[in-house]
Amino acid sequence: EPDSGMLFVYANKSLLDFWMPNMNFSLDVVWIADGRVVGWQENIPPQTNGQITRFKSRAPADMVLEVSAGWIAAHGLTVGDVASLDY
Repeated sequence: EPDSGMLFVYANKSLLDFWMPNMNFSLDVVWIADGRVVGWQENIPPQTNGQITRFKSRAPADMVLEVSAGWIAAHGLTVGDVASLDY
């Protein structure tokens, strides 16, 4: 779904390292700390030719939101935005 994603929640802030084996579509990833956006990465490519895509936060985060590629651009995200969770 266009406005759906996967949220990872951690007890403590830290630099986070993700890897995406067997992904077959591109992702945008939002790094969140203390309820605010601290960074993001756009259009992370899927696994190709057996190479697993890895990506890492540049700032400590306690939540990570994975959404479909293009979501960040469509929503005009900026560092410092409040991350409000509706579930």
